[in-house]
Amino acid sequence: MKDKQSLASWNLISRIHFFEQYPNTLVVNPPAEAQLPSSISAWHFYAHAIFQSRSNSYIGAQPPNVEEQESILVFLPKEKKLCNYIFEALQSVSQHGTQLYIVGSKDSGAKSWAKKQVGNWSAFQKTQSGNHCQVLCAEYLANEPRKDSWIEKNLSVTDVTLGKTQLSLSFLPGVFSQDKLDLGTKLLLEKLPSSISGDVLDFGCGSGVISQFLLSTQSERQGSINSMHLCDLNAFAIEASKHTLKRFNASCSFYLDDGIPANLPKVDWIISNPPFHQGKSTNYEIATQFILKAKSHLKANGKVLLVFNQFLPWERLLAEQFKRISVIAQNKSFKVVTAE
Repeated sequence: MKDKQSLASWNLISRIHFFEQYPNTLVVNPPAEAQLPSSISAWHFYAHAIFQSRSNSYIGAQPPNVEEQESILVFLPKEKKLCNYIFEALQSVSQHGTQLYIVGSKDSGAKSWAKKQVGNWSAFQKTQSGNHCQVLCAEYLANEPRKDSWIEKNLSVTDVTLGKTQLSLSFLPGVFSQDKLDLGTKLLLEKLPSSISGDVLDFGCGSGVISQFLLSTQSERQGSINSMHLCDLNAFAIEASKHTLKRFNASCSFYLDDGIPANLPKVDWIISNPPFHQGKSTNYEIATQFILKAKSHLKANGKVLLVFNQFLPWERLLAEQFKRISVIAQNKSFKVVTAE
Protein backbone atom coordinates (compact mmCIF):
# COMPACT_ATOMS: atom_id res chain seq x y z
CA MET A 1 0.00 0.00 0.00
CA LYS A 2 1.31 3.40 -0.95
CA ASP A 3 2.08 5.89 1.82
CA LYS A 4 0.06 8.93 0.72
CA GLN A 5 1.85 11.25 3.13
CA SER A 6 5.30 10.26 1.82
CA LEU A 7 4.07 10.69 -1.75
CA ALA A 8 2.76 14.17 -0.88
CA SER A 9 6.24 15.03 0.42
CA TRP A 10 7.79 13.67 -2.78
CA ASN A 11 5.40 15.74 -4.90
CA LEU A 12 6.48 18.87 -3.03
CA ILE A 13 10.18 18.05 -3.58
CA SER A 14 9.49 17.49 -7.29
CA ARG A 15 7.49 20.71 -7.63
CA ILE A 16 10.29 22.87 -6.22
CA HIS A 17 12.87 21.10 -8.46
CA PHE A 18 14.96 20.22 -5.43
CA PHE A 19 17.54 18.05 -7.21
CA GLU A 20 18.18 20.65 -9.87
CA GLN A 21 19.13 23.07 -7.12
CA TYR A 22 21.05 20.51 -5.04
CA PRO A 23 22.49 17.81 -7.34
CA ASN A 24 25.00 16.48 -4.78
CA THR A 25 22.43 15.25 -2.28
CA LEU A 26 22.12 12.14 -0.13
CA VAL A 27 18.42 11.23 0.11
CA VAL A 28 17.32 9.44 3.28
CA ASN A 29 14.21 7.24 3.57
CA PRO A 30 12.61 8.15 0.20
CA PRO A 31 9.23 6.59 -0.63
CA ALA A 32 9.45 3.40 -2.68
CA GLU A 33 7.60 5.06 -5.56
CA ALA A 34 10.00 8.02 -5.79
CA GLN A 35 11.77 8.29 -9.14
CA LEU A 36 15.17 9.47 -7.95
CA PRO A 37 17.68 10.81 -10.50
CA SER A 38 20.23 8.08 -11.26
CA SER A 39 23.08 10.26 -9.96
CA ILE A 40 21.49 10.70 -6.52
CA SER A 41 22.57 8.45 -3.64
CA ALA A 42 20.00 7.16 -1.16
CA TRP A 43 20.05 5.64 2.33
CA HIS A 44 17.20 3.20 2.98
CA PHE A 45 16.13 1.44 6.18
CA TYR A 46 13.85 -1.11 4.50
CA ALA A 47 15.15 -3.81 2.16
CA HIS A 48 12.55 -3.55 -0.58
CA ALA A 49 13.56 -5.29 -3.80
CA ILE A 50 13.21 -2.00 -5.71
CA PHE A 51 15.89 -0.46 -3.47
CA GLN A 52 18.19 -3.49 -3.71
CA SER A 53 18.24 -3.24 -7.50
CA ARG A 54 19.24 0.46 -7.59
CA SER A 55 22.98 1.07 -7.99
CA ASN A 56 23.23 4.18 -5.77
CA SER A 57 21.05 2.85 -2.94
CA TYR A 58 22.48 1.83 0.40
CA ILE A 59 20.41 -0.26 2.82
CA GLY A 60 21.44 -0.44 6.45
CA ALA A 61 21.22 0.99 9.94
CA GLN A 62 24.11 3.44 9.44
CA PRO A 63 24.45 6.17 6.80
CA PRO A 64 26.76 5.67 3.82
CA ASN A 65 29.75 7.95 3.39
CA VAL A 66 29.07 9.49 -0.03
CA GLU A 67 31.81 11.53 -1.69
CA GLU A 68 31.09 15.12 -2.78
CA GLN A 69 27.89 15.22 -0.75
CA GLU A 70 26.91 18.83 -0.10
CA SER A 71 23.38 18.39 1.19
CA ILE A 72 21.09 15.77 2.74
CA LEU A 73 17.34 15.37 2.27
CA VAL A 74 15.43 13.32 4.85
CA PHE A 75 11.88 12.09 4.29
CA LEU A 76 10.70 12.10 7.89
CA PRO A 77 9.47 8.84 9.40
CA LYS A 78 6.64 9.20 11.91
CA GLU A 79 8.60 7.70 14.81
CA LYS A 80 10.25 10.60 16.62
CA LYS A 81 12.96 8.42 18.19
CA LEU A 82 13.94 7.24 14.73
CA CYS A 83 14.13 10.85 13.51
CA ASN A 84 16.50 11.69 16.35
CA TYR A 85 18.68 8.70 15.50
CA ILE A 86 18.83 9.73 11.83
CA PHE A 87 19.86 13.31 12.62
CA GLU A 88 22.51 12.12 15.08
CA ALA A 89 23.94 9.46 12.77
CA LEU A 90 24.10 11.83 9.78
CA GLN A 91 26.67 13.87 11.70
CA SER A 92 29.19 11.10 10.95
CA VAL A 93 29.01 11.79 7.18
CA SER A 94 28.73 15.60 7.29
CA GLN A 95 31.23 18.42 6.92
CA HIS A 96 31.07 22.01 8.13
CA GLY A 97 28.32 23.72 6.17
CA THR A 98 26.48 20.57 5.02
CA GLN A 99 22.81 21.46 4.57
CA LEU A 100 20.26 19.11 6.14
CA TYR A 101 16.77 19.36 4.64
CA ILE A 102 13.82 17.51 6.10
CA VAL A 103 10.43 17.09 4.46
CA GLY A 104 7.23 15.69 5.87
CA SER A 105 3.51 16.13 6.23
CA LYS A 106 1.77 17.71 9.18
CA ASP A 107 0.87 14.21 10.40
CA SER A 108 4.55 13.20 10.36
CA GLY A 109 5.33 16.01 12.80
CA ALA A 110 7.45 18.06 10.39
CA LYS A 111 6.21 21.31 11.87
CA SER A 112 7.32 20.27 15.37
CA TRP A 113 11.00 20.33 14.32
CA ALA A 114 10.97 24.05 13.55
CA LYS A 115 13.53 25.94 15.67
CA LYS A 116 14.72 22.68 17.31
CA GLN A 117 18.41 21.81 17.39
CA VAL A 118 19.87 18.28 17.41
CA GLY A 119 23.55 17.54 18.01
CA ASN A 120 25.85 19.76 15.96
CA TRP A 121 23.08 20.86 13.60
CA SER A 122 21.74 24.40 13.74
CA ALA A 123 18.07 24.90 14.59
CA PHE A 124 15.70 23.89 11.78
CA GLN A 125 14.13 26.72 9.79
CA LYS A 126 11.14 26.45 7.44
CA THR A 127 12.05 27.01 3.77
CA GLN A 128 9.13 25.65 1.69
CA SER A 129 5.56 24.41 2.12
CA GLY A 130 2.82 22.88 -0.01
CA ASN A 131 0.69 19.73 -0.38
CA HIS A 132 0.11 19.95 3.41
CA CYS A 133 3.87 19.35 3.79
CA GLN A 134 6.83 21.43 4.89
CA VAL A 135 10.54 21.57 4.08
CA LEU A 136 12.87 22.68 6.87
CA CYS A 137 16.63 23.21 6.79
CA ALA A 138 19.53 23.07 9.26
CA GLU A 139 23.30 23.42 8.78
CA TYR A 140 26.13 21.35 10.20
CA LEU A 141 28.09 23.66 12.50
CA ALA A 142 31.04 21.52 13.60
CA ASN A 143 34.37 21.59 11.77
CA GLU A 144 34.63 17.80 11.45
CA PRO A 145 32.23 14.83 11.15
CA ARG A 146 31.12 13.54 14.52
CA LYS A 147 32.13 9.88 14.65
CA ASP A 148 30.35 7.86 17.31
CA SER A 149 28.94 4.38 17.92
CA TRP A 150 25.44 5.48 17.02
CA ILE A 151 23.91 2.00 17.13
CA GLU A 152 25.31 1.19 20.58
CA LYS A 153 24.39 4.66 21.81
CA ASN A 154 20.75 4.20 20.79
CA LEU A 155 20.27 0.59 21.90
CA SER A 156 17.82 -0.02 24.70
CA VAL A 157 17.36 -3.30 26.56
CA THR A 158 14.04 -4.59 27.90
CA ASP A 159 13.79 -7.52 30.31
CA VAL A 160 10.72 -9.71 29.89
CA THR A 161 9.54 -12.62 32.04
CA LEU A 162 7.44 -15.29 30.36
CA GLY A 163 6.61 -18.13 32.73
CA LYS A 164 9.94 -19.31 34.11
CA THR A 165 11.92 -17.81 31.25
CA GLN A 166 13.77 -14.52 31.52
CA LEU A 167 14.37 -12.68 28.24
CA SER A 168 16.65 -9.71 27.61
CA LEU A 169 15.66 -7.98 24.36
CA SER A 170 17.60 -5.29 22.52
CA PHE A 171 15.78 -2.56 20.61
CA LEU A 172 16.65 0.30 18.29
CA PRO A 173 14.35 3.11 17.17
CA GLY A 174 11.90 1.87 14.53
CA VAL A 175 11.89 -1.78 15.69
CA PHE A 176 8.47 -3.41 16.17
CA SER A 177 6.98 -3.41 19.67
CA GLN A 178 9.83 -1.43 21.18
CA ASP A 179 10.37 -1.84 24.92
CA LYS A 180 7.61 -4.44 25.38
CA LEU A 181 6.39 -7.88 24.30
CA ASP A 182 3.43 -7.57 21.95
CA LEU A 183 0.37 -9.65 22.84
CA GLY A 184 0.39 -11.74 19.66
CA THR A 185 3.98 -12.88 20.14
CA LYS A 186 3.28 -13.52 23.82
CA LEU A 187 0.45 -15.92 22.91
CA LEU A 188 2.69 -17.64 20.34
CA LEU A 189 5.53 -18.17 22.82
CA GLU A 190 3.17 -19.48 25.49
CA LYS A 191 1.87 -22.12 23.06
CA LEU A 192 5.07 -23.11 21.24
CA PRO A 193 5.05 -26.85 20.42
CA SER A 194 7.75 -28.79 22.30
CA SER A 195 8.65 -30.54 19.04
CA ILE A 196 10.36 -27.48 17.54
CA SER A 197 13.94 -28.45 16.70
CA GLY A 198 16.46 -28.60 13.87
CA ASP A 199 16.88 -25.62 11.56
CA VAL A 200 14.47 -22.72 12.18
CA LEU A 201 13.60 -19.55 10.28
CA ASP A 202 12.39 -16.62 12.39
CA PHE A 203 10.70 -14.45 9.74
CA GLY A 204 10.00 -10.81 10.61
CA CYS A 205 12.31 -11.31 13.58
CA GLY A 206 12.08 -7.78 15.01
CA SER A 207 14.17 -7.68 18.19
CA GLY A 208 14.87 -11.44 17.99
CA VAL A 209 12.43 -12.34 20.76
CA ILE A 210 11.20 -15.63 19.22
CA SER A 211 14.74 -16.83 18.56
CA GLN A 212 15.92 -15.93 22.05
CA PHE A 213 12.98 -17.74 23.62
CA LEU A 214 13.67 -20.88 21.56
CA LEU A 215 17.35 -20.88 22.47
CA SER A 216 16.57 -20.16 26.14
CA THR A 217 14.14 -23.08 26.45
CA GLN A 218 16.03 -25.78 24.52
CA SER A 219 16.21 -28.06 27.55
CA GLU A 220 12.40 -28.22 27.59
CA ARG A 221 12.17 -29.43 23.99
CA GLN A 222 12.20 -32.86 22.39
CA GLY A 223 15.17 -32.01 20.19
CA SER A 224 17.86 -29.38 19.89
CA ILE A 225 18.01 -26.29 17.71
CA ASN A 226 20.74 -26.78 15.10
CA SER A 227 20.58 -23.31 13.57
CA MET A 228 18.53 -20.13 13.74
CA HIS A 229 17.92 -17.98 10.66
CA LEU A 230 16.58 -14.50 11.36
CA CYS A 231 15.10 -12.35 8.60
CA ASP A 232 13.58 -8.88 8.62
CA LEU A 233 12.85 -6.07 6.19
CA ASN A 234 14.03 -3.46 8.70
CA ALA A 235 17.78 -2.82 9.00
CA PHE A 236 17.36 -1.64 12.59
CA ALA A 237 15.61 -4.91 13.50
CA ILE A 238 18.55 -6.94 12.15
CA GLU A 239 21.01 -4.91 14.23
CA ALA A 240 18.83 -5.20 17.33
CA SER A 241 18.39 -8.97 16.95
CA LYS A 242 22.16 -9.44 16.62
CA HIS A 243 22.57 -7.78 20.01
CA THR A 244 19.67 -9.78 21.48
CA LEU A 245 21.35 -13.08 20.54
CA LYS A 246 25.04 -12.23 20.98
CA ARG A 247 25.29 -13.99 24.37
CA PHE A 248 24.16 -17.33 22.91
CA ASN A 249 26.67 -19.83 21.63
CA ALA A 250 24.46 -20.80 18.72
CA SER A 251 24.58 -20.89 14.95
CA CYS A 252 22.65 -17.76 13.95
CA SER A 253 22.39 -16.25 10.47
CA PHE A 254 20.84 -12.86 9.73
CA TYR A 255 19.14 -11.73 6.52
CA LEU A 256 18.06 -8.22 5.57
CA ASP A 257 15.30 -8.94 3.04
CA ASP A 258 11.66 -8.16 2.24
CA GLY A 259 10.84 -11.87 1.77
CA ILE A 260 12.25 -15.31 2.47
CA PRO A 261 15.88 -15.01 1.29
CA ALA A 262 16.77 -16.84 -1.90
CA ASN A 263 19.97 -18.17 -0.30
CA LEU A 264 18.21 -19.59 2.77
CA PRO A 265 18.86 -23.34 3.18
CA LYS A 266 15.72 -25.41 3.64
CA VAL A 267 14.51 -25.48 7.24
CA ASP A 268 12.44 -27.67 9.53
CA TRP A 269 10.33 -24.85 10.94
CA ILE A 270 9.29 -21.39 9.84
CA ILE A 271 7.96 -19.33 12.74
CA SER A 272 6.55 -15.83 12.43
CA ASN A 273 4.28 -13.09 13.62
CA PRO A 274 3.98 -11.90 10.00
CA PRO A 275 4.49 -8.16 9.60
CA PHE A 276 1.75 -6.06 8.09
CA HIS A 277 3.21 -2.67 8.95
CA GLN A 278 6.21 -0.76 7.62
CA GLY A 279 6.78 1.96 10.17
CA LYS A 280 3.22 3.13 10.79
CA SER A 281 1.92 2.32 7.29
CA THR A 282 -0.08 -0.83 6.52
CA ASN A 283 1.43 -3.30 4.03
CA TYR A 284 -0.10 -6.77 3.45
CA GLU A 285 2.00 -7.69 0.42
CA ILE A 286 5.06 -8.89 2.35
CA ALA A 287 3.06 -11.33 4.50
CA THR A 288 1.07 -12.52 1.49
CA GLN A 289 4.18 -13.33 -0.53
CA PHE A 290 5.80 -14.93 2.52
CA ILE A 291 2.91 -17.38 2.95
CA LEU A 292 2.75 -18.16 -0.77
CA LYS A 293 6.46 -19.06 -0.86
CA ALA A 294 6.95 -20.65 2.57
CA LYS A 295 6.30 -24.25 1.51
CA SER A 296 9.16 -24.25 -1.00
CA HIS A 297 11.66 -23.41 1.77
CA LEU A 298 10.71 -26.30 4.06
CA LYS A 299 12.39 -29.67 4.34
CA ALA A 300 10.28 -32.81 4.03
CA ASN A 301 7.79 -32.85 6.95
CA GLY A 302 8.63 -29.22 7.72
CA LYS A 303 6.05 -26.96 9.36
CA VAL A 304 4.99 -23.33 9.48
CA LEU A 305 3.90 -21.79 12.80
CA LEU A 306 2.19 -18.40 12.70
CA VAL A 307 0.40 -15.99 15.02
CA PHE A 308 -1.77 -13.27 13.51
CA ASN A 309 -4.65 -10.93 14.21
CA GLN A 310 -8.05 -12.57 13.86
CA PHE A 311 -9.14 -10.12 11.14
CA LEU A 312 -6.28 -11.08 8.81
CA PRO A 313 -6.92 -13.71 6.07
CA TRP A 314 -3.78 -15.74 6.65
CA GLU A 315 -5.49 -18.98 7.75
CA ARG A 316 -7.42 -19.14 4.47
CA LEU A 317 -4.27 -18.41 2.47
CA LEU A 318 -2.34 -21.11 4.35
CA ALA A 319 -5.13 -23.61 3.62
CA GLU A 320 -4.64 -22.98 -0.10
CA GLN A 321 -0.94 -23.87 0.19
CA PHE A 322 -0.83 -26.68 2.78
CA LYS A 323 -2.74 -29.93 3.30
CA ARG A 324 -3.23 -29.62 7.03
CA ILE A 325 -3.94 -26.54 9.16
CA SER A 326 -4.25 -26.78 12.96
CA VAL A 327 -5.35 -24.04 15.33
CA ILE A 328 -3.35 -24.52 18.52
CA ALA A 329 -4.43 -21.37 20.39
CA GLN A 330 -6.64 -18.32 19.98
CA ASN A 331 -8.27 -15.51 21.90
CA LYS A 332 -10.45 -12.55 20.94
CA SER A 333 -7.57 -10.82 19.16
CA PHE A 334 -5.11 -13.46 17.91
CA LYS A 335 -4.87 -16.95 16.47
CA VAL A 336 -1.91 -19.38 16.48
CA VAL A 337 -1.85 -22.01 13.73
CA THR A 338 0.48 -24.64 12.29
CA ALA A 339 0.58 -25.61 8.64
CA GLU A 340 2.13 -28.76 7.17
